[in-house]
Amino acid sequence: MKAKRISLLLVVLALLTLGTVVVADTTATGPISSQDAGKKETGFGDLLADALRSASKANIAFVAAVSCKPGTIPAGPVTEAQLSAMLQNPGEVWAVSKLTGAQVQAAMEKSLSRLPGTNNGFLQVAGIKVTFDPDGGRNSRVKSITVRTIIPGPGTYVPLIPDSRYRVVMPLSLAKGGSGYFTIFDASKIEGDPGTQSLLQALTGFASGKASITYPGTGRLIAQ
Repeated sequence: MKAKRISLLLVVLALLTLGTVVVADTTATGPISSQDAGKKETGFGDLLADALRSASKANIAFVAAVSCKPGTIPAGPVTEAQLSAMLQNPGEVWAVSKLTGAQVQAAMEKSLSRLPGTNNGFLQVAGIKVTFDPDGGRNSRVKSITVRTIIPGPGTYVPLIPDSRYRVVMPLSLAKGGSGYFTIFDASKIEGDPGTQSLLQALTGFASGKASITYPGTGRLIAQ
């Protein structure tokens, strides 16, 4: 009996090493890509932003493109190794910052400022929908931002209020003003102490709670 247990343990360890352990039988219904995360909304960016927003219960989530590696999770069972491979720093923790609506809009203007070029600070988002003019002038590309209300169910979206304060979750490096965002916010805006949960832990926890995940990478950053 003891020998069988040891053999089983060795098999599990081997699977972990190979990265084939499925995240709680979660299935991707289609490809989830991070390609071109520096200039457009992506499926993986949406997934990561959703995971951070869910873990933190924040109003909004920001993830800079620099946090994502180019790649694609194919349709089918999702593994922890696949999720980890899409992150530049899987062990980085997240933090929640208190930002005004005006700062949220300024961050989105900065995110969109280099289009059609690539920007490592391009923001993948959750909890908001942004319509924008990709050909607009400096600091005038954002046309509207709506914020998802935190209620059970799918929720509704209401206009961003410049003077209101919002809890915005993001990787710690971004919350400290990384990727050039120090001109808009920095570590002084972080609410309390950063969490101890890593980006990878947030991702696997979020995915584990769902039988299937669908992330085509559309519907949040809308060019008009």
